[in-house]
Amino acid sequence: MIHVSLVKVKESIPGPWFAVAQTAKSSCATCANRKKHIEDNEDVWTQIKTNLAGVLGGKCWYCETKNSRADNAVDHFRPKNAVAECKTHGGYWWKAFDWENYRFSCQFCNSRRIDREHGTDGGKHHHFPLLDESRRATREEDESNEQPILLDPCYEGDSDFLWFNEDGSPSCNEVLCGDSSTYPSKRVEASIRLYHLDHHNLIQSRIAVYAEVYKKLAHADSMLVKIHNGDTTARESYSVAINELRSMGDATKELSATVKCAVRSKRGKSPSAEVVF
Repeated sequence: MIHVSLVKVKESIPGPWFAVAQTAKSSCATCANRKKHIEDNEDVWTQIKTNLAGVLGGKCWYCETKNSRADNAVDHFRPKNAVAECKTHGGYWWKAFDWENYRFSCQFCNSRRIDREHGTDGGKHHHFPLLDESRRATREEDESNEQPILLDPCYEGDSDFLWFNEDGSPSCNEVLCGDSSTYPSKRVEASIRLYHLDHHNLIQSRIAVYAEVYKKLAHADSMLVKIHNGDTTARESYSVAINELRSMGDATKELSATVKCAVRSKRGKSPSAEVVF
């Protein structure tokens, strides 16, 4: 997960769309069957799915992977029709047509999936846990009272609480989260589970990323030694390696957060790791 700028999200959406969304929201406020109204007007958010996808080059905002074969979804961060943690809650209907509530998501992060072979399961679906259930909003003006548990890629700083290890596993960033009892640590734990960030295929992909990053850092370090010894022919090779690492960490590239974790894990050991980001 990396931060997704809401400014860029808004810029990606065609101007006329906002009036359409506002009309749908206004009608929803007064209609007798809100759930049906939302279902009947799902084209309001699906028509900008391609725009949302383009913000990060087509990758999921939660797990940072691309899957061209899947019918990826526009996830409602605050669920629109129901809340798994509160059976009496009818969902955040007022957020159904709110672009700030949309997150471009792959099917594994958005829908319930069970990996029986490796003992994991996840999928956000209707989940939206809070630190204090008694503060759950039932109207738009009370949203600010909530303390969401799930990490939000569109909220500055949330993605920094996540760390990805050399063995591919996701975990807390211990520097920022502290021990397991803290609010940030609880958020990371829930996010790993509900976004299915510990899915086997993701773990294997992160292991491969770490290996590639370490390989490029080792090459860059060897070129740096030659440069220090006066070999000017090594400069181009060093520059290529550093730029390749920076490219892997670009926001539109898959698993860019893992790339940055791999580089940072080598700081103090690899001179090149000090200059990449």
